[in-house]
Amino acid sequence: MVVFYIHQKSKLYKPSFISNTVENQNYDYIILGSSMGLTSIDTKLVDQMNSTSGLNASMDDTSLGTHYLMLKHFLESGGSTDKVFVTISPRDVANKNPKESTNDYRFLPYIYRDYVHKHFNEKLGPTHYLSLSYWQPFVGVSYYNLEMAASSAQALIQPNKRNRFDDKGNYSYPITGNPPKNELDEITLAWENPYLVKIESLAKENNIDLFYYQAPIYNLKVITLDPKKNLINHANKINDPSLFYDKIHVNALGREEITKIFANEISLE
Repeated sequence: MVVFYIHQKSKLYKPSFISNTVENQNYDYIILGSSMGLTSIDTKLVDQMNSTSGLNASMDDTSLGTHYLMLKHFLESGGSTDKVFVTISPRDVANKNPKESTNDYRFLPYIYRDYVHKHFNEKLGPTHYLSLSYWQPFVGVSYYNLEMAASSAQALIQPNKRNRFDDKGNYSYPITGNPPKNELDEITLAWENPYLVKIESLAKENNIDLFYYQAPIYNLKVITLDPKKNLINHANKINDPSLFYDKIHVNALGREEITKIFANEISLE
């Protein structure tokens, strides 16, 4: 399938960027997550402060199942890392029956890799259009026509263009936005998502130190009763609404603030 081949050779979407960036590279750490991971930690600033090498492998509109697949993809693409920080959300870790994430289709160019097909088959079932694309690639391309077929033209012309992330995988929201106004709330994490176990097993198999990271959420106190999860909890670490783009995302100023806190707190030796 030509569309798949073009995307494989590009850096437009995060899976292709990872595949074409990490081979034979060893990183001190990588960041996994959804848009909260993508926009909260600036790996360039962390590296500047700590003299390290990091990569942000987060992809917007995804969940723990996709984070697991992204870690697998990173490793299968020839990358290695000493530590991984998995950015979480309370709703996601409590989800016992995870389904498709909005941007899972970005792995379609790699559907013929066994681990990608197996992931979709197990997560979504053999009749789902992502799973079916292994046998009939036009199914996925047709369903995601604008996202896959149309974008392949851009990827062909500009193979090094990246879709809303820099050369280290980071992105930030602008200072403008809709700053939150909600009152202080509290939630206790329920660690029930089955992909938590899969991520932990994959990290252990590859001698990777695993940490979970709770990024800032405006006026939300997050509690965990499981100390074994190695949680870095920054949910309520900053609480100035001017540092937030919306309730669950910091803006560019907030990203700089929380990244400095993150860099000073973690050990990357």
